[in-house]
Amino acid sequence: MGTLGALTITTTGTHNGNTNIGNLEADTLTVNALVVGQKPLIFEGSTNDNHATEIEILAASGTDKTITVPNDCGGTIITTGNLDQITDLPSMAAIDIAANGVSSLNGGTTLFNGLTEFEGTFQGATPIVLEGKLEFSDLKQTNIAVNGPTSDRTITFPNVDGTIITVGNAPDIITTGTRDTVTVTGATAFGGTTTFGNAVTDTITFGGTLPTSIQVEGSTSGTAVQTLSIEKVDANAKTLSLPDSGGNLVTTGNFGDITTTGTLNSLTVSNTFTTARLDISDSTVTQQTDATTGVAITKSVGRITTVSLTLAGNTCEFFFVTPDAGFGWTQTSIIMVNIVAYGGSNGTPHAYVASRTNSNFYLAICNGHNSNALDGTVTIGYTFM
Repeated sequence: MGTLGALTITTTGTHNGNTNIGNLEADTLTVNALVVGQKPLIFEGSTNDNHATEIEILAASGTDKTITVPNDCGGTIITTGNLDQITDLPSMAAIDIAANGVSSLNGGTTLFNGLTEFEGTFQGATPIVLEGKLEFSDLKQTNIAVNGPTSDRTITFPNVDGTIITVGNAPDIITTGTRDTVTVTGATAFGGTTTFGNAVTDTITFGGTLPTSIQVEGSTSGTAVQTLSIEKVDANAKTLSLPDSGGNLVTTGNFGDITTTGTLNSLTVSNTFTTARLDISDSTVTQQTDATTGVAITKSVGRITTVSLTLAGNTCEFFFVTPDAGFGWTQTSIIMVNIVAYGGSNGTPHAYVASRTNSNFYLAICNGHNSNALDGTVTIGYTFM
């Protein structure tokens, strides 16, 4: 058969041997029937050799399948054998990379601008590198480095705006929430208003060294503050102990707040000593008041309580008081006595030192009232130096 200008086959036709269909790009081949066979199309390619490309059609299941060739693309058909030739993707509403194995996304293209979900594992010591706002204007990036975990770890991002805190920007921490416990090590500076604890049962422990001075405002706010200053100490450490009691702190500026003391082993007065009443608590000694009986005292400050007295008005009783030898008592020692308590309701008791020797002094108890007699015990407070 020679060359035909057109050929229409309406029944089964078999073409054996070499067959050329068309000789121009304008020629068309229309197939209205099914192309039968698992490999109905075999292409030799530009070189006539023993290697061919076979188009294999797998059996369709369920419904008819349609493969559409787009009307505006040129390029190479992509199969599972040449996926590496996918070098560019158009903007897509969603992408699902669900294959097993390692996925690599290379290049400087914006890959994601919508909701992105990662369900795999980022690998490498620095799996994420961020360029920042300067984009590619310099070569400085932020590397997200991950130390090798010894077990699964979870880092939770809170539902708030803010800047991530690392050991390099700790000064950005300017406030914290309420903490049950806080442990601070190293040099620490607190600026602004700082509140430690919210109940009197809270404890604050300082394990380091405080600065040389501390300023406190007091219970009412104002511009004036009190400064607690610590003088420079020598090589020996000093300890200030707070007693187990309430009260005002005593300094050289408020000695007048000292209205009573405990037991003093000794008392030295190097300047003017003025008192309207000397009332120093100490153990008491009951003294039988007659001129021949004395009382020994073992403290340089104390009290002597008599038995109930019945001295008539303007009369006195006397007795010796002998200080312990270890107190350094001499005839020139300064001795002060006064009435600190009276158990009666009549008369006016008073006391004075009538005389003294190098070993003792003679104490007088008198009734200064003109007519009423004493009717109770008398307690005399004494101190000597």
